[in-house]
Amino acid sequence: LTMAILPVLLVEASDETYALPLRSVQETLRVSASQIHSIEGQEVLCLPDRSIPLLRLSELLDAPDAHRSDLYRKAVVIAIGDVSAALLVDKLIGQESTVIKAMGNFLKDSPTIAGATIGGDGRVRLVLDPAALIDEAISSEAKRAS
Repeated sequence: LTMAILPVLLVEASDETYALPLRSVQETLRVSASQIHSIEGQEVLCLPDRSIPLLRLSELLDAPDAHRSDLYRKAVVIAIGDVSAALLVDKLIGQESTVIKAMGNFLKDSPTIAGATIGGDGRVRLVLDPAALIDEAISSEAKRAS
């Protein structure tokens, strides 16, 4: 199967729109700078009940960061099984169901990208791979711990 229809959450980072499969989204949050801490070189998002690894989507995708001047940003907490991570984004756009096309060898060097979709405006949106994002958070945490 090379195409699938999936519900996704649309997010924005560095003026680009990305799709994140909704089945992996636990929650969305408004995040202040005071909730982001660095522990042994790894950024974490401190929530009232736990701390979880934090990934900045713009940095992860080597996109220019907008260097937002406001104090608040948005985070999407994603989970696969009982492992979770927070993804810092500039904007939450909304949900939609979309046709996702796997890109095969075109994106073999980009493990965090699962495929692509075309939005209602005709622009291509990359679909993020939640499992690869969590793996990235875990491997970043492990590298800094060693």
